[in-house]
Amino acid sequence: MIESSIVLYEHKHGNIEIVTVDLGGPATVEFDFFKMWEFKKRLGEKFDPKAFRFYHVHPSGLLAYSETDLNCVKGFSLAFGRDVWYFSIITFDSSDINDIAHKQISYTYENGALREFLKFGLDKHHLLLLKVLSYGNVMGDK
Repeated sequence: MIESSIVLYEHKHGNIEIVTVDLGGPATVEFDFFKMWEFKKRLGEKFDPKAFRFYHVHPSGLLAYSETDLNCVKGFSLAFGRDVWYFSIITFDSSDINDIAHKQISYTYENGALREFLKFGLDKHHLLLLKVLSYGNVMGDK
């Protein structure tokens, strides 16, 4: 199992856009910051950092943020000039590629700390994408 991530952006009119999809490692999450920054520049004045939705996969049973996750959120907050509003961790119930049953915990980052927050579910297509990336052996024999 390797960690994967997806960053979504919810536009004011309600459309959800994929900003970046990334593959990490066995205990490493990756987010393509440069794609997010280019996205911000493309939107210009319309950009709202609160509209970013960060999702990533942890191994089953690790439904809590790590120090790495916290540092990642701190970095995003500094870069975008505003605390990250939504950061979510997903664990899948099984390694079966066809089973997207999962658990999810979500956080908001405010005043230097992550606190549990309401969750925005992912649609089945985004969940399946994360599942295939994390469990589909797309990087060979990891």
